[in-house]
Parts: sequence; C-alpha cells; structure tokens
Amino acid sequence: SFRAYVLCLTKCVLVCDCRCVDAEAYEVNKGSLSNGIFISFLRQRLLEDEKVTVMLDRVAEDMGQCEITRGRQALELRSNLSERRALTDRIQGSDCPEATSARNLQWAIAHVLPERKYLQFDCGVRVQLGFAAEFSNIMIIYTRVLEKPANVLTCSAQLTDFSEVS
Repeated sequence: SFRAYVLCLTKCVLVCDCRCVDAEAYEVNKGSLSNGIFISFLRQRLLEDEKVTVMLDRVAEDMGQCEITRGRQALELRSNLSERRALTDRIQGSDCPEATSARNLQWAIAHVLPERKYLQFDCGVRVQLGFAAEFSNIMIIYTRVLEKPANVLTCSAQLTDFSEVS
C-alpha cells in the first residue's frame, strides 16, 4: 500500500522516508528490540556534528552497502533547510523565559512514563511490568517474573493483548 503525504513546507523542514518498491519494511532484530533497517543505520550517525542532510546522505550510503537493502530500499530526502543545521546544535533559548518554561513543561508531561506495575496471579506468580522510552515516540514494556511457587519449574511473562480494558 502507498501512503501519500501532504506537506505544507515552511522554513527549516526536513522530510526523510525510506521504503522499497514492494512496500516491505526490512527490520533488524536484536534480542527483544526490533527496528526498521533505516532506523538501525540512522542511530549509528545521529550524534554526528554534521549538517542533517549530509548525515542522512551518509545513512543512505551505509544502507547501499547492506546486502538485504542494496537495490531494494531507497532513502528519499526532501529539505528546504536554509541554514546549516545539525542534530547536535545547541538549543537556542527564548527571549521569553515564561514561554520556554511552558514549552519545557508541556514536553515533560508528554513524555512521562507509567510507574512500574506489579501483577499478582491466583497461581502465586508475581510479575513486574516496567516501562522505558526509546526516542520520544516509542515506549518499551518489559516483564519480569519476581516470584513463582516452588512447584512451578519455569515461568515467563509476555504481553499479548493490548485491547483496552473498560
């Protein structure tokens, strides 16, 4: 399926998309973490003190060297950046401390993770749910078996149903 993007470009906008002809997403699995191959290459270069577009060109070159994506998945980059911008640039403060404080508060509230949760099951198993963040829009939920009865040889906890409970 093809996703159409309608962009209203103003100043300092960068759009980067990575896909292949068949709209398949190549993923890299490392343990329980799975990322698209583009993100895996991007993470290696995120903190380079280099113009963003140059850094993304290098990500595209890296992907071109990868056996599974070479000739299959291409990075598309559109930009109207008028100045040299790097992800390592210092954040420029505002002339209005109240606006800066309000923006920082909104950012902090939007990125609050849930507290750890403990689940006690009737069979005697106690499980901990923990939460971690990767980037600003990915939340990882991990499980840990804290207690199990002596008659239970092995026990593992997995999240399988994300439907809302009313």
